[in-house]
Amino acid sequence: MITASEARSGTEPAAVGLRVERRTDPIGIDEPRPRLSWRVHLEKPAIRQAAAAVQVATDPSFRRDAITWSGAVIGPETATAYDGPSLASRDQRFWRIQLTDDRGRTSRWSESASWEMGLLDPSDWVARWIGWIDPARASWSARSPLLRRAFRLDQTAVRARAYVSALGFVELHVNGTPLGDDRMAPGWTDYRQRIQYQSFDVANLLRIGENVLGARLGRGWFAGEIAAFGAEQYGDVPALLVQLEVALADGRRVVVASDPSWRAHPGPLVSDDLLMGESIDARDEPSGWLEPGDLGGGWQPTVVRAGPGGRLVAQRDPGVRIAAELEPRSITAAGPGRVLIDLGQNIAGHLRVRASEPAGTTITVRHAEVLDDAGELYVANLRSARQTDTYTFRGGGEEIVEPRFTSHGFRYAEVSGLSGGLEPSQVTARAVSSMGPEIGSFACSDELVNAIHRNVVWGLRGGLVGLPTDCPQRDERLGWTADAAAFAPSALFLGDTAALFERWLVDLADAQLPSGAYPDVAPQIGVTGSGNAGWADVGILLPPMVYRETGDRRVLERQYESMRRFLAFLEADQVGGVRHGGRYGDWLALEGATSLELIGTAYLAHSARTFAGVARLLGRTGDAARVDRLATRATSAFRRRFLTAAGSLVHETQTGYALALAFGLVPRAVRQAAADRLAATIETAGGHLLTGFLGTTVVLDVLSDHGHHELAARLVRQDTYPSWGFQARHGATTIWERWDGWTPEHGFADPGMNSFNHAAFGTVAGWLHERLAGLAPGTPGYATMLVRPRPPAGIDWARAAHESAHGRHAVEWRVDGRHLEISVDVPPNTFAQVAVPDDSRNVRVDGRRRPAARRVVVGWGHHVVEVER
Repeated sequence: MITASEARSGTEPAAVGLRVERRTDPIGIDEPRPRLSWRVHLEKPAIRQAAAAVQVATDPSFRRDAITWSGAVIGPETATAYDGPSLASRDQRFWRIQLTDDRGRTSRWSESASWEMGLLDPSDWVARWIGWIDPARASWSARSPLLRRAFRLDQTAVRARAYVSALGFVELHVNGTPLGDDRMAPGWTDYRQRIQYQSFDVANLLRIGENVLGARLGRGWFAGEIAAFGAEQYGDVPALLVQLEVALADGRRVVVASDPSWRAHPGPLVSDDLLMGESIDARDEPSGWLEPGDLGGGWQPTVVRAGPGGRLVAQRDPGVRIAAELEPRSITAAGPGRVLIDLGQNIAGHLRVRASEPAGTTITVRHAEVLDDAGELYVANLRSARQTDTYTFRGGGEEIVEPRFTSHGFRYAEVSGLSGGLEPSQVTARAVSSMGPEIGSFACSDELVNAIHRNVVWGLRGGLVGLPTDCPQRDERLGWTADAAAFAPSALFLGDTAALFERWLVDLADAQLPSGAYPDVAPQIGVTGSGNAGWADVGILLPPMVYRETGDRRVLERQYESMRRFLAFLEADQVGGVRHGGRYGDWLALEGATSLELIGTAYLAHSARTFAGVARLLGRTGDAARVDRLATRATSAFRRRFLTAAGSLVHETQTGYALALAFGLVPRAVRQAAADRLAATIETAGGHLLTGFLGTTVVLDVLSDHGHHELAARLVRQDTYPSWGFQARHGATTIWERWDGWTPEHGFADPGMNSFNHAAFGTVAGWLHERLAGLAPGTPGYATMLVRPRPPAGIDWARAAHESAHGRHAVEWRVDGRHLEISVDVPPNTFAQVAVPDDSRNVRVDGRRRPAARRVVVGWGHHVVEVER
């Protein structure tokens, strides 16, 4: 045990940052064995946690009779799954941690944390889905209604939980206070299989006497337009499900649930749609409807409706939140009553405008990513998406013009219909995203590279809205699988996105075909393809990416059966190890088409080998052996069919070489020759990449790992067409969908497929983090950090930082002549392996000379490694 003097001096170990299912004190979870995690605080010279004790109790006092489970962790692992008695609906548990460090000191118990279960059984729900029928039309109304329920409490609420869901979008208020920060709750799932609900602690919002629940509904993904497939893919109008459970001071329980006793009123939301925009008539907002009191006439009965059949599940993902607020770069007059707003940044989100106009005045807000040659909004690339909001003023003072249930992809906005102009102080752009808090960063001495990285970050923000999507502006915004596979590593490094990807993987499994093939998009909607190479393979490739980032094996365990079914599909879809790649190939490549069979066979080998590794990790040795044989068969077929004995491709493309080398398909003896041929094809193209979605994802890493790091760095710093730098030099603030989205010679590319905010080509960020700055997980979850700086010519310094479950990892290097200085920040309970350049002659670590070695291992703290080369 720690001594009294150690306790006073703060030298004891401590467990901090306790989380359950990656959240702090969550309520309403439905994981039967929730994962408990913590961070370790140590004082030098201790290095690691040696053991941890876990206590779980029904009471925060942790009385002996309240403790329901005690667990133990031996070693440095800072997470464990609850393994106590089964948990029931609404159960609340408190937990705490006691650490022992590697010097034998044992801490005091940590501050307690808690979690609470949601409604685990369908019988827990007494609430019913309700909506509104317009009596004038005798049909479900196209106008989104306001729903209201007043009720009385005669005592103080000591505990109150609101469980809320919607078919569409919902914004629920308790006595005028909105619940939560989500903008598009409860998110998009396949409503026929799963419908998410949210849980809120509302005890402090309730009062003795009359109370009011008030809900706004939006059509959302449930009833609104989805891509070019049209509206009402799941249902015709939105519906509400609410269950408020209140425990009073005397022990009584009050339940207020959605049922026919609720009342409805036509709302100010005349129409709403994610793609088309919102029309609001503020004159139709009933006065005081969110507060207790008699509202008079106009409120009509609600109607119970049938749900679409999906089971209710607790929301796992972080939701869609306001990620940033931006002031306009400029506002210019564009004609009578019309102004053009330039944010200076392409975003997914909406405008918030403060203005005063006479009652009945309608203004229109249109959105676009770029301007045309005449300086007007360029909207051809939106296809059928209108991205237009209208607002009719109530009158009588300043009003807030802001949509609730839509999002637009835009940098520019045109506001028309105002009686005067707009000042910058009246306008705020609100970017929305499901990216979560930023946990990663990067910068270097080259400002063009920094601009490219900023473009990636903003592209990821715009691409992660409710799920991993392709783009935030046109009539698409689908969960395209190849896009997710491409940008997931960068997204996992830069933002708290693991929970989002884990939830989306469940969507992917929900959409899996009976054959085992994965569709091109998830949730599956409309008519899209399935089983296409580089697209469907995300079901195999993404779970290990999440595991690499988090160290949490459960994503592999949960997805395993779905992954195994897909491998069975692949086995049935190949002949002699050769597989056709499907319909897309290397999407939007500029070079000649890479053979679809080459792509299909390469991904067959890669996915099989990846799955075999997962199977071995989980102890499924029979599956691993069988799939290893498939990987070997595909590798041999690839070599026979597409490679010459000298290591060159029969039909050379940059993507062909990149995939062959990245997936380990080239024999070791000729691997360097193949890499040299890849470099030659790039030089022949004037030092440019011509790769598409698949090739670009791996080509930079392949070059750096096969002796062509300088060429990779030159490609990243390239500023002539086609390149990331060309886009940035011509005003791009996000990554474009295609290299030729716009060129001086040809103007805009085909508007049928030309997004200016598309994260798929943003894979360059992963190279910047890991190959340039040199920060990567050495073991899953960053228990060991791998530091391998690779300074190229022309870049004098670079730095990267990442917040893992253990804490902040950071690397910064500077080069001066032949002197390289590497600064490393290592969080407690972890190590860093610093890879020293091969030609190093003199190495010092924290001022002390070290014997020559390829790697230097340092423990937690701040370290400086000096290298003379």
